[in-house]
Amino acid sequence: MQNGVNAIISTGFTVQGIIAINQQFTNSPIEAHTLPGHLRNYMYNEEDNVHMIAERSYSPNRRLYTLPEIVTEGILQEMIDRFDTSEYTTKDGWRVFADLAKMQPFQDGNKRTALIAANEAMGAFETQDFLVLPLQPESNTKFIGLLMRYYLTDDATQQDRLLDEMVSLTPGTVEQEQVWQAERDRLESIKKLSTRRVKPFWGGNQEFRQRYLKNLPDDQDL
Repeated sequence: MQNGVNAIISTGFTVQGIIAINQQFTNSPIEAHTLPGHLRNYMYNEEDNVHMIAERSYSPNRRLYTLPEIVTEGILQEMIDRFDTSEYTTKDGWRVFADLAKMQPFQDGNKRTALIAANEAMGAFETQDFLVLPLQPESNTKFIGLLMRYYLTDDATQQDRLLDEMVSLTPGTVEQEQVWQAERDRLESIKKLSTRRVKPFWGGNQEFRQRYLKNLPDDQDL
């Protein structure tokens, strides 16, 4: 992930910057793509012909999202140009994320590529005011469900409404800091514990333990 961030910081929010992010996702067990950084083109690569289940349901009638057969550098540039003419609001940043994720330009790692690219577009790596996915499991599940619905529609009005709902689920700066502080505290506690010798309550005196337990009332235990 950090390699992807470094790649676009050195390149900027450009077509080559977006490609450079995905090129870093190599040698990872969670990646399924064979050509990192390769823009999908079903016309000459059958592995680029992808359909995506876009509903959280076990119904056989689940809707499939059919990805564009070909993604070109020109298509990526059109998305960049739309952002460059926007008002650079938080919603505009999340639109970059949603549009790039929907495009699925690469074989894998698309949502992570989209999130890094959107943060670079917003200048977040300088301001530290990051676009962050919902931190709570319930909100995160709702967010992904809305993103799936975003994939399935090309209606601008509906996309706009879905974006509003998605943005409303993302954490603010205060909530981010609270969660990150809790995580820092947890890691610090683990670090402190690892430097201490922990011994059992009874130590090695098992004979005393047995004598003590025999004197307990029948309805008590340890």
